[in-house]
Amino acid sequence: MKKVIFILSLISCAFFAKASGEWDYAVVDGKFYFSQDAKVLNNKIKMKTEEGLTLVIPLSEVDEYHVDGKSFQRLPVVCKNGKVKCHALLQLVGHKNGLSLYRYNRPDDDLGCCFEDAEGKMSVYFVYKKGELNTRVDEKTAWTVFPFFGIKPVSSRAEL
Repeated sequence: MKKVIFILSLISCAFFAKASGEWDYAVVDGKFYFSQDAKVLNNKIKMKTEEGLTLVIPLSEVDEYHVDGKSFQRLPVVCKNGKVKCHALLQLVGHKNGLSLYRYNRPDDDLGCCFEDAEGKMSVYFVYKKGELNTRVDEKTAWTVFPFFGIKPVSSRAEL
């Protein structure tokens, strides 16, 4: 519980810092790295610190990051059969009432229902509560989940 409170306080500091100057951040093993000049490359994040140091962090080591107004968090990707396929960086799409909607942009048959977003990307959506899967978004739940978070998908496919 102390770790959760500590992380939430650091995140709120990040938001205050961001409001005053567009700060980005990455979290690696619980340590926050802040930058005003961060870029996500193929498999890494490149950040320039205030001290002028350039950090190159492999995405495989990143637990969470916020760059260019987009937030990603490493969470379990759960297949339609309920088994964890992997842990991946999922994009935070919306947050409301303690629930968070995440998008995973690498859908496959094991994951089930996927939706096309406004950018034309096919993605699988998950709702997490406190880091635990709460709901898999599918044809049955999409009509309530997406409006709850203010999201409007372009189209859906039940299976790939």
